[in-house]
Amino acid sequence: MPETHAVDLVGRRMPGRVLRGAGRRGLRAWNRSQPCCAAPRLDIGPDGRMRCGGCGMWCSASHSRDRLVLARSMGPIGVDVQVRVDRLRAMRVLAEVAQLGPAGAGVEQWALAEATLKAAGRAGSVPGRGELTLPAAPTSRALPDEPFRLRIEAVGAESVGMPGVVGRAEQFTWGSGFVIALVQI
Repeated sequence: MPETHAVDLVGRRMPGRVLRGAGRRGLRAWNRSQPCCAAPRLDIGPDGRMRCGGCGMWCSASHSRDRLVLARSMGPIGVDVQVRVDRLRAMRVLAEVAQLGPAGAGVEQWALAEATLKAAGRAGSVPGRGELTLPAAPTSRALPDEPFRLRIEAVGAESVGMPGVVGRAEQFTWGSGFVIALVQI
């Protein structure tokens, strides 16, 4: 299992739909507001993973509809927020890739898969059959349907992974309509 680092997690509602680039803009603003640095830049590595240009904290962002979630940690991190909607074809593909069996995949596994790919620096890629390890029935903590700011001292014990990558995961339900997945590798 990876070394654990505290994670700061922020979720907020945005007026209207969240526009492309809102995650990076949100991370830049959040980084500038932290006492550790006032760096206005966000360094993006060749694998797409983001780090604060001043203090080196790892960063991740996700949005769905009017929700924006940001995460920062001293180790590689991935976050994903998903609205609860049916994506039958995508869920069938994910169930096959992660070999989830007859129970199949739901939005919870979808969010975990995206957060795992982000943390591993493979966001946007489609792993081959059996290359993604996800829990068949992830547990989650409930968050009220309002903006939040959390400090998580140790990311949960759910195990996720890919070839050469092992991570810890934690999942949240945000109100009744959204799922948040947090993965640290």
